[in-house]
Amino acid sequence: MEFSKEILKGILETLILYVISQGPKHGYLVARTIGKMTDGKIEIQDGTLYPILHRLEKKGLITGSWVETGQTRKRKEYTLTQQGKEMLKEQAGQWQTLSEILTQVVEEVL
Repeated sequence: MEFSKEILKGILETLILYVISQGPKHGYLVARTIGKMTDGKIEIQDGTLYPILHRLEKKGLITGSWVETGQTRKRKEYTLTQQGKEMLKEQAGQWQTLSEILTQVVEEVL
């Protein structure tokens, strides 16, 4: 099943914040982790992921720092800020409430 862009747009920030809350992650690992935890149902492409990471960083919800990965390579690892932790908690609560509401509605339809 492929999800509409409108539906995904609403949940990707929350998923990304959750993954980063588990410990520092670089972008590629964020995308792979989301793919794994959703059993491949949500695959984030670079063109979607990195603008969201930059937006979250600009909002102060995550911070990025360049880390050496080898002799000449660097990658940017992201960590959750306190503000990001608070936002994640708020968004998770909102999603839980919406999920309960949608479950009730969908059960009537199906």
